[in-house]
Amino acid sequence: MISLLEKRGAEYAIKVPFYEWVGLKPLIAERKRWTRVDATVDCFEKQLRIQTWQRTMRVVIYRRRVRHEAPKNYQLDLFDPADGHYEYSAIVTNKDLTGAYLWHYMCGRGSHEKRVRRAQGRRCVRLPAVAALRRQQRVADAERACVQPDALDAGRDDE
Repeated sequence: MISLLEKRGAEYAIKVPFYEWVGLKPLIAERKRWTRVDATVDCFEKQLRIQTWQRTMRVVIYRRRVRHEAPKNYQLDLFDPADGHYEYSAIVTNKDLTGAYLWHYMCGRGSHEKRVRRAQGRRCVRLPAVAALRRQQRVADAERACVQPDALDAGRDDE
Protein backbone atom coordinates (compact mmCIF):
# COMPACT_ATOMS: atom_id res chain seq x y z
CA MET A 1 0.00 0.00 0.00
CA ILE A 2 2.74 2.45 0.94
CA SER A 3 4.60 1.71 -2.29
CA LEU A 4 1.47 2.54 -4.29
CA LEU A 5 0.94 5.80 -2.39
CA GLU A 6 4.55 6.83 -2.93
CA LYS A 7 4.44 5.94 -6.65
CA ARG A 8 1.42 8.19 -7.05
CA GLY A 9 3.01 11.00 -5.05
CA ALA A 10 0.32 10.85 -2.38
CA GLU A 11 0.87 11.98 1.17
CA TYR A 12 0.00 9.52 3.90
CA ALA A 13 -0.20 9.19 7.67
CA ILE A 14 -0.84 5.63 8.81
CA LYS A 15 -1.08 4.26 12.34
CA VAL A 16 1.59 1.63 12.99
CA PRO A 17 0.89 -1.46 15.12
CA PHE A 18 3.25 -2.21 18.00
CA TYR A 19 4.33 -5.59 16.63
CA GLU A 20 7.69 -6.76 17.92
CA TRP A 21 9.20 -6.87 14.40
CA VAL A 22 8.49 -3.15 13.91
CA GLY A 23 10.95 -2.27 16.69
CA LEU A 24 9.05 0.56 18.38
CA LYS A 25 9.33 -0.63 21.97
CA PRO A 26 13.17 -0.42 22.11
CA LEU A 27 13.02 3.12 20.64
CA ILE A 28 10.63 4.19 23.38
CA ALA A 29 12.64 2.46 26.11
CA GLU A 30 15.83 4.32 25.20
CA ARG A 31 14.15 7.70 24.63
CA LYS A 32 15.08 10.32 27.22
CA ARG A 33 13.62 13.54 25.72
CA TRP A 34 10.10 13.97 24.40
CA THR A 35 8.54 17.01 22.69
CA ARG A 36 5.36 18.34 24.24
CA VAL A 37 2.26 18.30 22.00
CA ASP A 38 -0.28 19.42 24.60
CA ALA A 39 -0.95 19.04 28.33
CA THR A 40 -1.20 15.23 28.16
CA VAL A 41 0.62 14.21 24.95
CA ASP A 42 4.33 14.07 24.11
CA CYS A 43 6.06 12.81 20.98
CA PHE A 44 9.34 12.20 19.21
CA GLU A 45 10.19 11.24 15.66
CA LYS A 46 12.73 8.90 14.19
CA GLN A 47 13.80 7.55 10.82
CA LEU A 48 13.15 3.86 11.35
CA ARG A 49 14.33 1.00 9.17
CA ILE A 50 11.47 -1.52 8.95
CA GLN A 51 13.06 -4.68 7.56
CA THR A 52 9.78 -6.42 6.74
CA TRP A 53 8.75 -3.49 4.53
CA GLN A 54 12.32 -3.08 3.21
CA ARG A 55 12.33 0.65 3.72
CA THR A 56 13.33 3.43 6.09
CA MET A 57 10.45 5.64 7.09
CA ARG A 58 9.66 8.63 9.27
CA VAL A 59 7.80 7.44 12.37
CA VAL A 60 6.33 9.74 15.00
CA ILE A 61 5.73 8.07 18.35
CA TYR A 62 3.26 9.50 20.86
CA ARG A 63 2.64 8.89 24.53
CA ARG A 64 -0.50 10.16 26.19
CA ARG A 65 -0.62 10.42 29.97
CA VAL A 66 -3.70 8.75 31.40
CA ARG A 67 -4.96 8.58 34.97
CA HIS A 68 -5.67 4.87 34.81
CA GLU A 69 -3.73 1.79 33.87
CA ALA A 70 -4.00 1.52 30.12
CA PRO A 71 -5.24 -1.62 28.37
CA LYS A 72 -2.52 -4.19 27.72
CA ASN A 73 -2.28 -3.34 24.01
CA TYR A 74 -1.45 0.30 24.72
CA GLN A 75 0.58 0.27 27.94
CA LEU A 76 4.17 -0.75 27.47
CA ASP A 77 6.04 -2.06 30.50
CA LEU A 78 8.78 0.53 30.14
CA PHE A 79 8.39 2.91 33.03
CA ASP A 80 7.94 2.80 36.75
CA PRO A 81 4.23 3.33 37.53
CA ALA A 82 5.32 6.18 39.82
CA ASP A 83 6.17 8.05 36.59
CA GLY A 84 2.54 7.75 35.49
CA HIS A 85 0.61 5.65 33.03
CA TYR A 86 0.83 6.16 29.29
CA GLU A 87 -0.90 4.98 26.16
CA TYR A 88 1.34 4.81 23.11
CA SER A 89 0.69 5.21 19.43
CA ALA A 90 2.87 5.58 16.35
CA ILE A 91 2.29 7.10 12.92
CA VAL A 92 4.34 6.46 9.80
CA THR A 93 4.12 9.44 7.46
CA ASN A 94 5.62 11.31 4.56
CA LYS A 95 3.64 14.47 5.39
CA ASP A 96 5.67 17.58 6.14
CA LEU A 97 4.06 18.25 9.52
CA THR A 98 5.52 18.63 12.99
CA GLY A 99 4.66 15.96 15.54
CA ALA A 100 2.08 18.29 17.14
CA TYR A 101 0.34 19.11 13.85
CA LEU A 102 0.38 15.46 12.83
CA TRP A 103 -1.29 14.51 16.15
CA HIS A 104 -4.10 17.02 15.58
CA TYR A 105 -4.44 16.00 11.93
CA MET A 106 -4.86 12.34 12.89
CA CYS A 107 -7.36 13.16 15.64
CA GLY A 108 -9.50 15.15 13.21
CA ARG A 109 -9.25 12.52 10.49
CA GLY A 110 -10.40 9.81 12.84
CA SER A 111 -13.66 11.58 13.66
CA HIS A 112 -14.61 11.68 9.97
CA GLU A 113 -13.84 7.98 9.59
CA LYS A 114 -16.25 7.18 12.44
CA ARG A 115 -19.02 9.14 10.73
CA VAL A 116 -18.42 7.29 7.46
CA ARG A 117 -18.51 3.94 9.31
CA ARG A 118 -21.85 4.89 10.87
CA ALA A 119 -23.18 5.84 7.44
CA GLN A 120 -22.00 2.51 6.04
CA GLY A 121 -23.69 0.64 8.89
CA ARG A 122 -27.05 2.30 8.23
CA ARG A 123 -26.94 1.31 4.57
CA CYS A 124 -25.51 -2.18 5.21
CA VAL A 125 -23.20 -1.79 2.22
CA ARG A 126 -19.62 -0.67 1.81
CA LEU A 127 -19.31 2.74 0.24
CA PRO A 128 -16.96 2.92 -2.73
CA ALA A 129 -13.87 5.04 -2.06
CA VAL A 130 -15.03 7.99 -4.18
CA ALA A 131 -18.47 8.05 -2.58
CA ALA A 132 -16.86 7.86 0.88
CA LEU A 133 -14.72 10.90 0.07
CA ARG A 134 -17.78 12.79 -1.18
CA ARG A 135 -19.58 11.86 2.04
CA GLN A 136 -16.66 13.11 4.17
CA GLN A 137 -16.68 16.41 2.29
CA ARG A 138 -20.45 16.83 2.78
CA VAL A 139 -20.09 16.04 6.50
CA ALA A 140 -17.33 18.63 6.83
CA ASP A 141 -19.41 21.18 4.90
CA ALA A 142 -22.42 20.41 7.10
CA GLU A 143 -20.39 20.85 10.27
CA ARG A 144 -19.20 24.24 9.09
CA ALA A 145 -22.76 25.25 8.18
CA CYS A 146 -24.28 23.62 11.31
CA VAL A 147 -26.52 21.43 9.13
CA GLN A 148 -27.38 17.79 9.83
CA PRO A 149 -25.29 15.62 7.43
CA ASP A 150 -28.29 13.39 6.59
CA ALA A 151 -30.15 16.42 5.25
CA LEU A 152 -27.42 16.75 2.62
CA ASP A 153 -28.04 13.20 1.41
CA ALA A 154 -31.69 13.74 0.51
CA GLY A 155 -32.13 12.93 -3.16
CA ARG A 156 -28.52 11.80 -3.73
CA ASP A 157 -27.84 8.53 -5.47
CA ASP A 158 -24.05 8.74 -5.84
CA GLU A 159 -23.47 6.45 -2.84
